[in-house]
Amino acid sequence: MSGIVADNLERSSGLVKAASVGPTTSSSNPGTDENPSAVGDRIVNTTSGEVFVATDVTTDANVWKGQLGTTVQLPQYFGERGFWAGGYVSAYSNVIDYVAISSAGNASDFGNLDVARGVMGACSNATRAIVAGGQEAGGAGNVMDYITISTTGNATDFGNLLGNKNGTESVSNGTYAVTGGGHDDSNYVDILEYVTIATTGNGTDFGDLTSARNQTEACSNGTRGLFAGGDTGSKIDIIEYITISSLGNSADFGDLTAARDFAAGCSDRTIGLFGCGNTGSKTDAIDRVVIASTGNATDFGDGTESRASLDACANGTRGCFGGGIVSSNTDTIDFVVITSAGNASDFGNLTEARRNVASASGDAS
Repeated sequence: MSGIVADNLERSSGLVKAASVGPTTSSSNPGTDENPSAVGDRIVNTTSGEVFVATDVTTDANVWKGQLGTTVQLPQYFGERGFWAGGYVSAYSNVIDYVAISSAGNASDFGNLDVARGVMGACSNATRAIVAGGQEAGGAGNVMDYITISTTGNATDFGNLLGNKNGTESVSNGTYAVTGGGHDDSNYVDILEYVTIATTGNGTDFGDLTSARNQTEACSNGTRGLFAGGDTGSKIDIIEYITISSLGNSADFGDLTAARDFAAGCSDRTIGLFGCGNTGSKTDAIDRVVIASTGNATDFGDGTESRASLDACANGTRGCFGGGIVSSNTDTIDFVVITSAGNASDFGNLTEARRNVASASGDAS
């Protein structure tokens, strides 16, 4: 042995190995706005020693999983288990149905609302879903009740809205639920109010919509909440938005492709969809907006049937539209892939045909 170490760079038989690049280091956990170049990128927290791997790469909404069990992600407001609550059959219903959004099929019984009612808002923090307000047998109500989405069973009292109202809608950023609009049996309402979803209690004033209205539709990207369409005495096409983490009044966003009420909204973290409803006659049209960018809606596609008084939920990929009225109550559920414009496909059926339902989604486990 000569004692000389060859570098093999000029020999065809030699192995040349590129230097590996180690993980990035930080004195704290990565943030959701720590934007990696690809799934699998790593960050080591030098304070705790935990290694984090990027499992979902979405600008400013990334997911990091730590080997010690820590998960870093934006607060969730949707999930794999979708549900439809309440509504009207031949009387107001307390039924809650659920589906696994990624798997087409018929809905199953989840449990019952605390109070039978319809025409109300619903949203979630992925763990707990709140159903707010609605029309009861005796008139507009102020009830809020909640379910734990992963556990089938009956709803539990959450608290009360600031006043009695039906025709409300709700949006969430995973922390706060904001409920807007409605009708108090005498007048249209412009009130926005909020609760902290993880903590039971009564509503608190948030601000006001640009006009008093009911039968609006709503969706969220986790930052902005959009309220679209509705009835102010006549049908409107106005879309307005709020920043859910900041108290204040709504601002103009743009317009729907047509004025309508009794429609349904759902979204992923980028795109909002507003589907079906009543434009003077029932429609199957689905509109699309980019929630972070103000502007008018564009055509997305069509539902499987023209209907109104339905509601929708999503798992971040699929949006499902369920219930409503065609010429009579329907049990239809259909779905779209939110990122792919096109017509809806059949998903399955609710456990009973009904209209004026409320829908949201969350984690199944």
